[in-house]
Amino acid sequence: MKNQTSNEELINKDKKILIPQICLFNFSKEDSDILKSKNFNISVGSLGKQIKIPNNKPYDETLCLPHHIIPPNLHEFNILCFDMNDDEIVPYDKKKSIREYEKNRTGLYFFTEFPQKIFDPRPFIASDIQKKISEFLSKQSIIIIFASKSETFDYQFADMQSSGYYKNNPIMRHSNYDFINNMPILNNKFGKKIEIIIKHQELKNIFNKFLSDFVYKIIFEYPTHWNGEKHVKKENFYPLMKNNNNNNNNNDNDDNDEVISYIEKYKNSMLIVLPEIKRKGELLVDLFSNALPSLMPELFPYSTKFAWKKEEQYWLPNYAKLFSEKETIKSTYENELKKLEKQTSSNQQKFQYLHDLISETGEKLVDAVKMFLEWLDFDEVIKVDEEKGNIKEEDLRINLTDGIIVIEVKGIGGTSKDNECNQIEKIVHRREKERNKFDVKGLYIVNHQRYLPPLKRKNPPFKDEQIKDAENDKRGLLTTWELFKLFDYETNDLITKENARKHLLNSGLIQFTPSNMKYINKVIKVYHNGKVIIIDTKVQISKNDVLIVYKNDKYSKVNILNLQIDGKDVSQADKCEIGIEVDKAIKINSEIYLKE
Repeated sequence: MKNQTSNEELINKDKKILIPQICLFNFSKEDSDILKSKNFNISVGSLGKQIKIPNNKPYDETLCLPHHIIPPNLHEFNILCFDMNDDEIVPYDKKKSIREYEKNRTGLYFFTEFPQKIFDPRPFIASDIQKKISEFLSKQSIIIIFASKSETFDYQFADMQSSGYYKNNPIMRHSNYDFINNMPILNNKFGKKIEIIIKHQELKNIFNKFLSDFVYKIIFEYPTHWNGEKHVKKENFYPLMKNNNNNNNNNDNDDNDEVISYIEKYKNSMLIVLPEIKRKGELLVDLFSNALPSLMPELFPYSTKFAWKKEEQYWLPNYAKLFSEKETIKSTYENELKKLEKQTSSNQQKFQYLHDLISETGEKLVDAVKMFLEWLDFDEVIKVDEEKGNIKEEDLRINLTDGIIVIEVKGIGGTSKDNECNQIEKIVHRREKERNKFDVKGLYIVNHQRYLPPLKRKNPPFKDEQIKDAENDKRGLLTTWELFKLFDYETNDLITKENARKHLLNSGLIQFTPSNMKYINKVIKVYHNGKVIIIDTKVQISKNDVLIVYKNDKYSKVNILNLQIDGKDVSQADKCEIGIEVDKAIKINSEIYLKE
C-alpha cells in the first residue's frame, strides 16, 4: 500500500489540511482568514500594490520598486488564486523604494515622471512570472482568476550609479494578464446581469448561491483553432457564465454570447476565470469543499472521500429521471419568475409618478401631480410653464366647464411658510382680472418634509392660522401624501373619482375621507395577530358588513368573516362588546367605521 496517502500527510496536528497547498495573490486579509478558518493550507503572495508617487509638478521624477511577493517555491503549490480587482493604493515610501542590500555596482529601478502619479507594478510582475506560471500549469494544478478590467502600462527603467541615475531605453509595455499564455481575446465591459450556463450541477449550485453578488468587468471571445478546413471552437474551453443581455434567448446557440467566466482544461491542469465578487473567501471555500474535488480529485485527497458519488456515472437508480423533473420544474419557475420581474418593472414605470408625488421636487413633482390629476379624470390639465415658456405663473391649471383651478406645486424639506401658502392667491387675482370673472379657484399642493417617510412627517403640515386664512380666501391647501392615499382609496372603492374632484374645490385644508361610513368605536383588544378584534359597538353590525379602519393617518377596508358574542357565533350584534374575525390584520386602538 505504498501509494496510499496517510492522514498524517494530509492533515497536521493543528487540523490544517496540508493538501492542496494554496497561494492567494492580492487577496484581502478578510478573505484569506476565511479560508484559514476552514483549515485550508494558505500562503499569501502579491503582484505588488499601486503606489501613489509624488510627481506633482513638471520635471518631477521618482524611482520605484514593485514590492511584490512571489514565493520562491511557487512550483510546489497546487492551487494559485489571483484577485485582479485589488484597487488599494498605498502611499510612496522612500525607504522602501531603495534596495537595502545592493550587490552590484549599479541598481535597476522603475523610472516615473510627471504627470504619472500612480505606479502600478502588477502588469510588469505578471509578465515577469509568465514562465513560472506556464511551468506550474504543466503539472497537476489549478489557477483561479477573479477577473477585472484589462490594463496595459508602459514601463521605463533607470540605472542607479554612484553619480546618480540614468534612464534606460526602450520603454516596455505589459498587460496585467501577461502571466497567462494564449488567453482568449478579451474586452473591457461592465455589467451585473449574469446567466450561469455550465451544466456541472455542483458548480451551478455554487454559482447560483452567489449570483446576485457577481459583477463582470471583462468579457472573452470563444477561442477557436484551425482544423485544416475551418475555424472551430476549442474543445478544452468550457464557458461557465455569460452576460445576460437578453439579445439571445436560445441557450443552445452561443455564437453571439459574451463569455464572462470559463474553465480551460489542459493535460494535467485547469484555469478557472470568474467574475468579480466581494465574498471571494466564501466562494473559494465552497469550490474547494464541494465542486473542485470532483473535477480534480488528485488535488483534494482528504476532501474527496465520497465526492465522486455525485458524478453522473455513479448516480443511483431513478435519480436521472428525478433530476430531469427537478430541472424542468426549476426551468419553469425561472421562466415564470422572469415574466413576473418584467411585469414588476413595467408596473414600476407605469406608477412611478405616485412615488414621485411623495419624494420629488421641481419639474418632476409638477409632472407627477399633472399625471395624478389626469388619472383623476380631469379633462384638461395644463402645465402652464410649457405654455408660457420662461414666464413663471401657476404650475398647473385645470380648465373646468364653469371656471378654472390654478395650482402652485412645491417640494420642500420642511413645512410651508405663510408666503408660500399665500402665493397662489396673487395668481388667482391675476387670472380673475384677465377673465373678468370670479370663477378662479386657487390650490396650493406641497410635498413637505420630503426626505422623511410620509408617516413620520407632520400631517397636516399647516398651522391653524394658515388653514383659517385659506378658508377666508377660498383657496385650498393639500399635501401630495393625501393624493398618494387617494389612489388607494379609489382603488379599494372607499371614495369615487367624482367625489375626489369635488374635494379639490373645497377651501382650507383638503383631506380625502371615505364617504358613507358610520363610526363604530376603537379596537379594545386584538388576537391571532390582529385577525380577531374586540370592540364595543355603538351601532348594529352584521356578518356580511364591510368595515373601514383608520390607523396611522390612513383608511383601509376589511371584510367581516365571523361575529361572536360570549364565544358564540352570531349573525349580527348591536350596542355590545363583540368579537369580530376579519380578513386583514388590525392594530389595537384603530378607529373602526361601518361602510354603508
